[in-house]
Amino acid sequence: MPLVLYPFSDVIAFGAEQSTLGETLKTAITPMGLSVAPDPFPELSIFTRSDQYSFVQKGVPALFVYNGFTDMDGNNVGRAIWDESLVKYYHQPSDDLSIPINYDVAAKYAEFFYRVTNEVANEVHAPKWYNDSLFGTLYAPDAPKAPRP
Repeated sequence: MPLVLYPFSDVIAFGAEQSTLGETLKTAITPMGLSVAPDPFPELSIFTRSDQYSFVQKGVPALFVYNGFTDMDGNNVGRAIWDESLVKYYHQPSDDLSIPINYDVAAKYAEFFYRVTNEVANEVHAPKWYNDSLFGTLYAPDAPKAPRP
């Protein structure tokens, strides 16, 4: 459900601070000139309300990754677009092909997903929860953990 409506220079990764997947994400997207932005909505608990949470509940580290709010000029244009889209389009009949999709941005989004997936697939070890992760403690108590960098 990316909003591929504006060129972005950062990525929001809900859950990135919980496991080594956050560092893998950084490694994968840095060559693209992208950075990882902090969760802009911690009060909404989006990580526990998204589709990947089923994996988390089975003990599997996961991320919910979304294009960030910062455009290529360093301006926060995405937040207003996010807010408007949630009101006008999200789960609404108006969420149709009339929304002006930026296909170059969609390709960039697909590339960063590919890079993260490829990085995880080629790592020697599976992603690990950090030692102090609540989710690792709750859902994977016996799994090996990683120290927080």
